[in-house]
Amino acid sequence: MRHLISALLILAIAAPALGQDAPAELSSTVVTGKREPGVKATTARVGSLGEAPLLDTPASVSVFNRQLLDAQHATLLTHAVLNDPSVAESYAPAGYYDSINIRGFELDVWNSYRINGMRISHDAAVALENKERIEILKGLGAVESGFSRPGGVVNYVTKRPRPAPFLGLELGYDRYHAFRQHLDFGAPADAAGNIAYRFNIANETLRSYARGADGDRRLGAAALDWRLAKGVKLELDAEYQERYQITVPGFQLLDGATVPAGVDPRVLMNAQSWTKPFFTRTATLQGKLDIDLPRGWLATLQVNSMRRKADDYVAFPYGFYANYDFDLYDYRSINETRNPRTVEAMFRGTLATGPLRHDLAFGASQYRNTISNPDQAFNFSGVGNYFAPVQLPAAPEPLYPAVSYRQRETGFYGQDTISFGPAWKLIAGGRQTRVERVATGAAEFEWRRDVFTPNFALLFKPRPSVSTYLNYAKGLEQGDPAPLGAVNQNQLLDPLASRQYEAGVKWDVVPDLNLQAALFRIEKPLEYVDATNTWIQNGKQVHTGIEFNASGRVTPELTVFGGVTLLDSEQQATGDPARDGRQKANVAKRRASVFVEYAPPGTGLAFNGRWQYAASRPATDDNAVWVDGYHVFGLGARYSTTYAGTPLVFGLSVDNVFDKNYWKDVGGGYLHLGAPRTWNASLQASWR
Repeated sequence: MRHLISALLILAIAAPALGQDAPAELSSTVVTGKREPGVKATTARVGSLGEAPLLDTPASVSVFNRQLLDAQHATLLTHAVLNDPSVAESYAPAGYYDSINIRGFELDVWNSYRINGMRISHDAAVALENKERIEILKGLGAVESGFSRPGGVVNYVTKRPRPAPFLGLELGYDRYHAFRQHLDFGAPADAAGNIAYRFNIANETLRSYARGADGDRRLGAAALDWRLAKGVKLELDAEYQERYQITVPGFQLLDGATVPAGVDPRVLMNAQSWTKPFFTRTATLQGKLDIDLPRGWLATLQVNSMRRKADDYVAFPYGFYANYDFDLYDYRSINETRNPRTVEAMFRGTLATGPLRHDLAFGASQYRNTISNPDQAFNFSGVGNYFAPVQLPAAPEPLYPAVSYRQRETGFYGQDTISFGPAWKLIAGGRQTRVERVATGAAEFEWRRDVFTPNFALLFKPRPSVSTYLNYAKGLEQGDPAPLGAVNQNQLLDPLASRQYEAGVKWDVVPDLNLQAALFRIEKPLEYVDATNTWIQNGKQVHTGIEFNASGRVTPELTVFGGVTLLDSEQQATGDPARDGRQKANVAKRRASVFVEYAPPGTGLAFNGRWQYAASRPATDDNAVWVDGYHVFGLGARYSTTYAGTPLVFGLSVDNVFDKNYWKDVGGGYLHLGAPRTWNASLQASWR
């Protein structure tokens, strides 16, 4: 990381010389993002190389901005993004980190998540207090994504400093006696306004709906914008969070064949005297330097380093029986560390060749990640029963070796957006990537792969407010290690190449309301444990679907965000009749999600409602067992007023209004219940 920081500082020092026509008196203007009209976004960083208008991005992108996050009291990714019906939870038990799948494909915690476009390790919950928005690219982004899974990419965008001093305070409280305090403040640091800072500080007592699954969280984050010279800007971000909470375990099928019945999400199955919280500590440092070059070109250098440390304790139920007995294991993995680091340089600009305009972007990046897993315990403690809890002895010994990894990825990429007049654009790009991975510990191997991932798109805008597109992309991902218990457990097979075909249309019906539709097909090789108990790659997994989404204001008083997704997932060409033609586990054929808010004019009031629907889903890949579909509703209200010159916003929301008992996630052999009825209250105050 020292070399990355040195490169950033050297370029920052040399930057003024690149623009020798800069005046001695620097501009006092601090550029900030344009305020989005309600919940509708107009630009995003994912789906293109750099910030770009959504209408000019030939991909399906959802943006969850600050207004939407606040309206739903979102403090975790899974609270925020489920308004998009193409997104679902994927092994995200309460008290653990939150994982999602997009279009039925699980994301990779080491490669599919980013902050400000830089890869992070997502096996720790990411704080939202210092985030301005969450962007989701649905599907493959071959040029920008590099090594990632075909479902898509999640990008957290941090809040930037403002041009004037401000102070914001938020207090939150919920029915389980969780209390959250959040302070957001900043100001220019010099009279000319060339330097500005922003701090976010938060503290939260974590009280789960599962009785006894409690914890605590602390966050400190800083952002600095520094205009070094005319056309030269440096952005710095630092973020530190500690979080610990008892993990709420999931169920399994009873005797491998029956969905549990009569169970309650409020019951903590692993309430043992030796149960300890899942503890994570994350520290992230980022730097971004933008330099305006002659003829309208822009050079960008970004660096990122993250350090994640975890102590993973859990009394783990594994193996459920028809009488609701379960085997309980003592799992301990102490001092896990992750250290992803990225450096990236990119150039963007425009050239004209006759009647054609070329918007060019090209660059290089290097990503390294050290994934260290110490010796672990996974020892049988005894037999428990869901309806008749008993205290069992701890079993911390013996320890078994785990697998640790070192990964390095070097990529060179380029993209040309060719404009044929105002209506047509052809986008062609590609990324050449070398991936190297070394495993040590319980499994030892070393491999290297070179791969080229192209993407092509054609975009047509019959009107400035309407765009249509076709795209093709190829992606590459690392498959999962062979699971414990398999003959070749911990072994890593070859990388998986995926392909995507997509057609879509986007329409700004009015300036504040956008409609989108996309038809897609994604193919990737299938991995599974075969009849010989061996982890193999065989056949393919094909997901075909159509999405409809709406975001923005239907009228000045009525806001909507949500849509419908129809998705067909199928396993093909395995030669196994128990799989071929079968739907993938945890993938529903139909999902819908809608957030609606009505604000009567002149009252300061706003009322909102939320609806989430999922059709029945198979709990196993052979489709022998299914779980029922569900409808879940939420209600909320907020009141904005001013007291003694101070703007105040009072908020109240109720999730799962009808206290529905439902399975939110049945992937990977585990079944997790959704949260019961929960209410949240908040107060926001701001001073300028």
